[in-house]
Amino acid sequence: MTDRVRAACKVLDAKGTFSCKDVVYHIDPADSRGELNVRRAFQDICDRGELVRIGRAKYRHIEGRAPTADVRQRIYRAMHVKGVFCAADIVKLTEADQSYVSAVIRRLARTGDLELTGRTGKTKRFRVRHADKFYLEHVK
Repeated sequence: MTDRVRAACKVLDAKGTFSCKDVVYHIDPADSRGELNVRRAFQDICDRGELVRIGRAKYRHIEGRAPTADVRQRIYRAMHVKGVFCAADIVKLTEADQSYVSAVIRRLARTGDLELTGRTGKTKRFRVRHADKFYLEHVK
């Protein structure tokens, strides 16, 4: 969703200043949940500094401030380095969202790249099953 909002901001920036409502109309989500997701992504982009507030509900997009490192790559690298981890450990190392890290962990566990080593209270602990294979497929 963030990529869609970023693309909409670039298009609207070419026309001049824009507001969050303009971005929502440009993307045109089908339901109210979609609109809420667009607004959250818009706020995230503002917090990162990619959008500059010009006036009341008026923004400009600054191209050079987009994040350079891929979040997924940082997560993979942190998993490889850490060895045994829980989702909170990866969040601390990568500064990614908890929900996104958990989704990546679930996907990797489903494909067999990660294995569940146990639980500590409510937190699940995982480890990289084959470190060399994981490095070649995901990190490198």
